[in-house]
Amino acid sequence: MTEHYKTEALVNALMMTGAGPSAEAIAAAPELTDWRYEVNELTGVIVLTGRSEGHPSIPSTELMSTTRVRYVEPEFAFAITSNRIYRLGPRRPRG
Repeated sequence: MTEHYKTEALVNALMMTGAGPSAEAIAAAPELTDWRYEVNELTGVIVLTGRSEGHPSIPSTELMSTTRVRYVEPEFAFAITSNRIYRLGPRRPRG
């Protein structure tokens, strides 16, 4: 099993047991709006792209790409990537 799948399995197992991020951690996370799934052309991993609000190093509303997606909450309230948690705002319409 590759490291990616081990990490993904661990995150999913933690989320299923309720040991995921606290409500406070989610509330403090940057928000990603106008987002969608994409495949990073260089690495081949799934990322989220969108506009960030409250990210510590990316200006607000600037289009950005996350690191590898590890978990997306089933109701699309938040996502966990390799580097951080994001609150998920409105999703970009398909098309």
